[in-house]
Amino acid sequence: MRIQDFVTRYPLPSALLLLPLTWITGPIARAILWLFAPNASEATQILVSVAAHALLAVILLTWLNCWGAVGFNGPSQWRSLYLLWVLPIPILLNLSSGIHVTGQSAIALYAAITILTGFSEEAIFRGIMLQALLPFGAIGASAISALLFGLAHLSNLVAGFNPTVVLFQVASAIPLGFLFAALRLRTNTIWPMIATHALIDLAAFLTIGQMVTSRTVPPVAYLGILFFYAPLAAYGLFVLRKTRGPRAGLPAPRTPASA
Repeated sequence: MRIQDFVTRYPLPSALLLLPLTWITGPIARAILWLFAPNASEATQILVSVAAHALLAVILLTWLNCWGAVGFNGPSQWRSLYLLWVLPIPILLNLSSGIHVTGQSAIALYAAITILTGFSEEAIFRGIMLQALLPFGAIGASAISALLFGLAHLSNLVAGFNPTVVLFQVASAIPLGFLFAALRLRTNTIWPMIATHALIDLAAFLTIGQMVTSRTVPPVAYLGILFFYAPLAAYGLFVLRKTRGPRAGLPAPRTPASA
């Protein structure tokens, strides 16, 4: 059975299989890097890890022949772009504590990491996974992909993040993932979500001042999820109110033309 057939017939198992694949890609890339450069800096390890995730996304998109279907398209196919007005809000929230990184080399490194992360995570979760889950309907597909997107952040425990930070990432990624999924479906493009994702992460890095943080997230921070991120998810639900019924998943595999 070809991979396109498997994903089409078994959308939920396919989505669930993508999750551990994203978990192991980074550690495998770091292990390979260690074989050739055992003294590589933490920044280099992170850059190699996110580059491996980006490569994984490119391979899957090409293998499944679904670049256009998941939103990698031109402006002529975009629609309802006025719905995107909400996207600057999470970026500004991350910048509310002020910028603590000013070095050009550090900013350039953070930018490279966040661009690769934005591309790979959006391509996998709001691209391949969301499209594959569309037989469950727009709301169902958005909810499942958002939940798995949140759980994907559990891999940061291995990267050395404080457990309270990881818990906050999971809790905030779920409503944000739902919003992104809703906007991707309504606007028929993934590009704004990639850009926003990269800017959200970049703003967080510039505010925290480091890529891996061991500091503890105070309980009051979770009020931000209740008062800011939950309404974003509610807006996503509002956006999907006109999207009814199941939709097609990934495109059917191409068959060779008969002679």
